[in-house]
Amino acid sequence: MEKITLDATERCFKNSAIIRLSQHGFTKGKSCLTDLIPFCNKVIYLMGEGKAVDIAFLDFRKAFDAIPHSNIPSELFICEMSRYMIGCVRNWLNVGAPGGIVNGATSGWQPATSSVPQGSILGLVLFDIFNNDLEGGVECTLCKFTDNVKLGGAGDSHEGQNTLQRDLERLQHWVIINGMKLNKNKCQILHLGWSNIGHKHKLGEEWLESSPAERGCSLTAGLI
Repeated sequence: MEKITLDATERCFKNSAIIRLSQHGFTKGKSCLTDLIPFCNKVIYLMGEGKAVDIAFLDFRKAFDAIPHSNIPSELFICEMSRYMIGCVRNWLNVGAPGGIVNGATSGWQPATSSVPQGSILGLVLFDIFNNDLEGGVECTLCKFTDNVKLGGAGDSHEGQNTLQRDLERLQHWVIINGMKLNKNKCQILHLGWSNIGHKHKLGEEWLESSPAERGCSLTAGLI
């Protein structure tokens, strides 16, 4: 059943080209290299012009456990998936969750209202659909590899710094209205360029910590 639903979903991707180019995770013809290399090329280009660059690394907290099922059908409808197949996805997602056991008595199974089954390919694809509109209105360069997000822009001017901060606020707003959470311990900012003053940025009410290097940006870490 999962394979049939996955094939139907991927056909919708192909027909409607719904998944944004910024998404590289679990997307046909893309990989961690297609995510990394163009982003790094953009950073190197800016630095070659003598600009400082700030890159924010964002990580969703328990991303696949937090996806609200109520949001997925509407996203699939936008993909022009048939109502029948949307119903199949609903049934696949609606796995029961066992209740607790008290004095040997087990409560009844309760329908799941969030998360996708772990280890499933379809679950990863559904997450790509779910966060497809994450970058709506974003002005800086953004790349996604499923639940990991890189957001970069010029950091050597007030205009560039303000633009990056506005984008962080947009992303934080998306997270809130979609019932998700960010892993604040893993959300950091990388300051690149000799002229970089290390401007502080906030994510919600918390300041992002500066990082000397990040996995996924190793090609640019040596350019600090």
